[in-house]
Amino acid sequence: MAMILLHASFMAGCASQLVAAATSTKIAEGGVLVEVEDGSNGVVGADHPPSIGNKDKDVTLPKILKSDGDTAKGKTSITTLTGFGNAVGPGLVPDSDELVKDTDTGAGTDRAMSTSSVLTSTSASVPRKAASKAEVGVEVGGLDRLRRLRIIPSMHPFRPSQSHDLERNLQSSTGPVVTYFVPLREDELMDTFDAINAANADPPVNSIVALAVPEAGIYIYYDHWEDGIDPDVTSPQASTEIWGDGNCFNGYPGSSLDPTPLSCLNGDVFLGGESIVLENQVPIPRDASQVLYDGGDRIQASFPIAVTRGAYPDEPGSLLAGAVEVLSTDSWGDSFTAPIGENTANDGSAFDYTSIYVMAAEANTEIFLNGASQGTINAGENTVIRVDEGEVITSDRPVQADIVAGQIGSSYELRWYSLIPTEDWGNVYYTPVGDSSGNGGNGPTRVFVYNPNVSSGISVSYEFLGGSGGSFTVPAGQSFRSVAIPDGSGAKFSSTSEFFALTLTDVANEGDFNSGQIYDWGHPLIPEDQLTNQALIGWGYGCTGGPNGCTTSRSVVWVTPVAAATIFIDFDGDGTADTTVLAAALQSIKIVDETDVYLGAENDEDMSGALIYAEAADGSPVNIAVAWGQDPERSGSGDGQALDLGTTVPPLPVLTADKSSELSSDNDGDGVISPGDELEYTITILNSGRVNLPALTYSIVDFFSPVFDDTTYVPDSTTYTDNAGGVVGGSENVIGVPDDNSGTAFPLDEDGILNSAAIDKGERQLYKFKVRIKTVPELTAGVDTIVNEGVLRILGVDKDDFRTADPLFFPSQQPSSAPSSEPSAIPSSGPSSMPSSEPSQ
Repeated sequence: MAMILLHASFMAGCASQLVAAATSTKIAEGGVLVEVEDGSNGVVGADHPPSIGNKDKDVTLPKILKSDGDTAKGKTSITTLTGFGNAVGPGLVPDSDELVKDTDTGAGTDRAMSTSSVLTSTSASVPRKAASKAEVGVEVGGLDRLRRLRIIPSMHPFRPSQSHDLERNLQSSTGPVVTYFVPLREDELMDTFDAINAANADPPVNSIVALAVPEAGIYIYYDHWEDGIDPDVTSPQASTEIWGDGNCFNGYPGSSLDPTPLSCLNGDVFLGGESIVLENQVPIPRDASQVLYDGGDRIQASFPIAVTRGAYPDEPGSLLAGAVEVLSTDSWGDSFTAPIGENTANDGSAFDYTSIYVMAAEANTEIFLNGASQGTINAGENTVIRVDEGEVITSDRPVQADIVAGQIGSSYELRWYSLIPTEDWGNVYYTPVGDSSGNGGNGPTRVFVYNPNVSSGISVSYEFLGGSGGSFTVPAGQSFRSVAIPDGSGAKFSSTSEFFALTLTDVANEGDFNSGQIYDWGHPLIPEDQLTNQALIGWGYGCTGGPNGCTTSRSVVWVTPVAAATIFIDFDGDGTADTTVLAAALQSIKIVDETDVYLGAENDEDMSGALIYAEAADGSPVNIAVAWGQDPERSGSGDGQALDLGTTVPPLPVLTADKSSELSSDNDGDGVISPGDELEYTITILNSGRVNLPALTYSIVDFFSPVFDDTTYVPDSTTYTDNAGGVVGGSENVIGVPDDNSGTAFPLDEDGILNSAAIDKGERQLYKFKVRIKTVPELTAGVDTIVNEGVLRILGVDKDDFRTADPLFFPSQQPSSAPSSEPSAIPSSGPSSMPSSEPSQ
């Protein structure tokens, strides 16, 4: 896979210079890998410019390509060293001389880079076959905060077929259509680590944020919390990074930790298939003057991506670790029920400590536990609440919730789970993780099923591979632990009533009270109506060392189809399947990046960025459930290369919806949203699936209340745009949508509107309408924010909620001019307020 990994540590009293070690560099087709680690080989600082010295006389640096981006004439390109100044495309320098000169002294410069970035080498180009084994020593200057930097760009040349996707996406809207907040802030996590292992848990916290990019031409906006969440991410503050826009100077993956040209891949253009893993050591207590990649940051993208969050303390390391899938704000809600808690029976003490981490996306979000206020939090902040099974957390604005559970005093037993809103719970769930024997019987996987009905029990049926199964009764308002899922099988759990389910791996057999500390992880099951036929792996290390960090993966990707299917595995996420596997319904397929297991694998023991999808024999999509986590069969006690964690892999959506708003008529001329002004809303629908979808596939419903409680619809302002920057060469049609003749005039409320044109893969369709905000005397008493909500429905089923919230400025508080996006000062701790219009929550 194309991979970017950044590892950094921050230590008290850190000097302005870095002590760097001699390291290895691997050059591969389409790019170069660079690795720098702490050591004592020499001081790198202001008087030491970046340099590359030959470590292997048989292998040398390549020359830059002058073609259209494809690998040519048996040479490879250093895509990481281009894209500055006069670069015209991904990894290209027009009419450039050789990137490194073929001289004994090796002095050479890239004209497209700044003149201070000097490279040295000893000879010329690398044959394509030899490139993957090239090794070069490297020193990097000026990185006073960097411990280790590893960059692995695409292992494949830029394919002609990618040019269509790249051109299409670069021509389409580059604004965000999906939003994520990195959950579980490190200062609160350190308190949790101490609760589990008070004797040995020590900071700093090793924090991981992993992203996978499935398509070419995607823009990603990484908004650090330290200087406040941006009111408008397209007008960013100083710390916000914009990735993928072809401009290395406004940020690229990891630029806050590594501000050197070496790390700006492909001229800061995503080619599709990149995997980005950002690792920091976060000091506790947290100092907001240090900009890190950590909890509270906001990530937005112009196309759905995969985001995973992980962390563990410096001591005892990854034995006390957790990870969780990061859900987009589309999946957030305002009511969550704890399916497990500190009073859960039959858990073998796995839930002695159970907390729900609640994070907000809007300022002044009030949180309640069983109706009692727990205070307010702002965008990117979280509050941590210890819970019993069945307790209810609510909020006055959408939030995300994650469960962190473990055994107090156990040293290592800890599990993380994302939690979906109670209203989204279903009555049919799937899990791909099956393990009844688990390394000699020490790591079986069971499912905890929680019944939210406090007045009566429910019957739950379960089914395994081949049709075997049974049923059990879950008492009212309680949970029940299933039998172990057989080896090689996934599982389906169903009932006539709604419930919630999650797995525990390393749960004792009946009568065998295993400690649950060796292979301990779990994941929430996915409701059937949320599954799709595709999944993108955000973080998929096979072992602690990342790519090539071991010879046998300890963690695997688990996949089960809901019906017989061909599973397509695209190891590098470049859009082309590398191998296929035939799978029966509910068969559990374990996927590792090892060539002795799967032909077509990259053999680097890392599934990050891999794309997996399933089809029936006739080519129709088959839904799949996917997870990534530790495999007891491949691990052992005291295994320092095993990651004691795992996650659900969220289904990659087929259609997504996003809503944004802007001031369209500033009637009082004050430059801010205030009573009497006009707002224009834009709803963006994106086909992120693998097939074209016909007309009448989906509908958009925009709820009349609450927005029209304090606004008035502007007649005849609704429009529909098909092929909005979607298909290159296609026509874009803006069509007026007639107002309704019955009920309200607004055409998107009640049953909404169906798409009248087909929406092709990668295409966007837009719906716009305008409202006038009521004047101060007309507004509902106490209203200070205009909220608008709606939903995307596919074949009548709600699939994606969207929401905007626009704070109002009243005459007494309006500034004399439009407010600046720059903060007046860096906050001492915690993220600041919510943007004026947060898309898609």
